[in-house]
Amino acid sequence: IGMAKRWSFPDRLVSGMQSFSARDITPPKTDVDKLKIAANLANELYASALCSSETQKASALQALTKRYAGALKIDTAELTDAIDAGLKEISESAPALNLPVTNSQTLNTIRTWVGDSAEPEATSDPLMQDVNALDAMDSAAEPAHNPEEILSAGIRDVTETLVSGCALNDILQMVLETMYRGMGFSRTLIFIRDTKLSTMRARFGFGANIERILPQCVFPLAFSPDVFHVALDKGVDIVIEDALAPKITSRIPAWHQQAITAKSFLLLPVMVKNQAIGLFYADSEQAEGVKISPQQLDLLRTLRSQVVLALMQKM
Repeated sequence: IGMAKRWSFPDRLVSGMQSFSARDITPPKTDVDKLKIAANLANELYASALCSSETQKASALQALTKRYAGALKIDTAELTDAIDAGLKEISESAPALNLPVTNSQTLNTIRTWVGDSAEPEATSDPLMQDVNALDAMDSAAEPAHNPEEILSAGIRDVTETLVSGCALNDILQMVLETMYRGMGFSRTLIFIRDTKLSTMRARFGFGANIERILPQCVFPLAFSPDVFHVALDKGVDIVIEDALAPKITSRIPAWHQQAITAKSFLLLPVMVKNQAIGLFYADSEQAEGVKISPQQLDLLRTLRSQVVLALMQKM
C-alpha cells in the first residue's frame, strides 16, 4: 500500500488493497467495498490453494465461504470454478506476456489442488510458434549466467512466498540466495538488529567459508565512523570497490578485516520507519569485483523492499 501511494495509484485501488480483519466482512455499500471484497477473497483463495494440501481442500473452501457469507453468496463449487477460469486465462495470455507458465511450480501446485493435473497446451498459432522458436534461438545465444534474469526470477519467487504467508526466515534465505547466484558474489549475508544486546548480528549467509565467518560477523550499534555504521545511520547504499585502498582501509572495521578477506563489498541497509533493522552484505574476493549496473541495483533494491514488507507483516 505504501508503494502504491508512492507510485500515485488511484485512491480506489489503494483502498481496495486494505486487508480485512477477522470480523469486519459486511455487505458492500460502495464500489470500493466491492473491490476490497473481491481482492481479499481472491488473495485468500490463492493462498489456500497454494498452502493447503489436497485433503484439506474441502475444509479450506468451506472456511472461505463461511468467512465471506456476510458479504456475498458463493459456494465451494464457484470458488473452484473461479480458480479454473483463472488458470485458463493465464494459459491463454501467457504467450503474449512471455510468462513461463509451463514450468511454474506455483501454478502446477494450484492445478493439482483443484484436480487438474494437465499442463497448459502449447499454442497452435503458427505465428506464435515462430515467435517461440526465435525466443529459443535468442536464449541459446545468450550466456548461461544472466544476472537480471536470475534477480527478476527471484523477485517473482519471493512475491509468491510473501502472498502465501511463509516464514520470514525462508524469505530472507531466498533473497540471499538470489543475490548470491544472480550476481556471482563470493558471499552474501543478512545482519539483523539485536536490540537486547545492542548489536547487529549476521543471521544467514551463502558462500565461501560462511559457517566459519557467520559467528564473527557481529558489531555494536553504537556509532563508529566506519562504512557499516554510516550505511545504517544514513540509510544509504554503499559500494566499496577496493577495501585495501589507503583512503578506505581506515573506514573498514577491525572485525570485518579479521573475519573476511573480501577486497570489495556492497552494503544495503534495511530501513523501517527511518531505523535500520537489518543490513544486506555482499562481497567479492577481487578488488573492484563488485560491479553493479543501474538495472541490477534497482532489482537488488526491489528484493530489499520485499524484505521490508515481510518484516512489517511480522511487526
